Amino acid sequence: MPRWNAQYLILKQNNGVLLCPDHFCDLCFTDTFQRSASMGELVKVENQVRAFHEKCKPAGSYYGTKLFGKDKKTRLILAPSTSHTDEHFPFCCGCAEGKNEELIECQSCVQSFHLSCHGSYFGNQNDLKKDEKKNCENCMFNTQMRVGEGVLVFTNTVFRAARIMSGGRGAVIVEVLSTKTKITVPLKSLFCPYPRIANGIFNQMALSKSYKKHQNELVLIKAIFEQRAVFKPNIVRKIPSFKCKYQMHKSVHRYMSGEAESLIPVNGNVEIVTVGKFGFGMIAVMDLNQKIPIGEYIGELISKPECDRRKNLGEDSHDSECMFYTFESDVFVGGKKRKIYIDGAQIGNELA
Repeated sequence: MPRWNAQYLILKQNNGVLLCPDHFCDLCFTDTFQRSASMGELVKVENQVRAFHEKCKPAGSYYGTKLFGKDKKTRLILAPSTSHTDEHFPFCCGCAEGKNEELIECQSCVQSFHLSCHGSYFGNQNDLKKDEKKNCENCMFNTQMRVGEGVLVFTNTVFRAARIMSGGRGAVIVEVLSTKTKITVPLKSLFCPYPRIANGIFNQMALSKSYKKHQNELVLIKAIFEQRAVFKPNIVRKIPSFKCKYQMHKSVHRYMSGEAESLIPVNGNVEIVTVGKFGFGMIAVMDLNQKIPIGEYIGELISKPECDRRKNLGEDSHDSECMFYTFESDVFVGGKKRKIYIDGAQIGNELA
């Protein structure tokens, strides 16, 4: 699970404000895509403070409507809670390291976990007793799965590759890929790894004795886990507006003051384009002469400690889309060279 790091979420390269769960996609955030989670059209869940992208419709859910004054608004109704009493997944759902530590079986779903991997407690894990952690994180937070997601389901003595088909009002239908058969199972009986550990879990399965006679099944599992590992929400980010002014963080006020009197405009022969998963980029729309100015990189002047603080917040949040727009530069103040950092996350101009 990604960590709910409020200081990171309110940085300017993210949302700039702290959003409640009604304003970001629950599944994208859980999969560590915190930037995409807050973009695009969202459908709110009835009687809960949660929302999902329409493309991330949870398995077993269906659409309802709720009257707000004179208007009816579409609401998602999630699948009712189910239970799991069959075989548990034999590897930890929180890591891919195969630790020499006892696995605890979740009392509500198919997952197993190490006590030290249970992320709902940030103190000393040794102070906890096993019976205090009977549910995995996914069950504690009622984590959902997308329709169309590749998953594992236990059938015919082993966990097999399957895909969640369309369903509604609690019915979860999956297609077992090796036999092309469709079966109805409780949602809690399906295993779907976090993207960042999908490959590691597959490696543990490949070394398991259980799959020595099921090599063909491993091929199918590898395919859906590889898709899971490289999954990224297809959410289009709009080109932002530009503020075009210098800013200065309080951490650099001790040796710099005032604002520049004028800005160098960005060259008119360049434009912003979308470059796939990398976000936005700038291209020249015609040949440019050598040494011709493109423009100034406008942003917020920050100190190195402040720059490090912002980067550390991103690392601690495990955000797969964590991006920074900081340029390191030297300036001369009173004849002395000082190092500053320009954070362009504020989108000061087109070049930033």
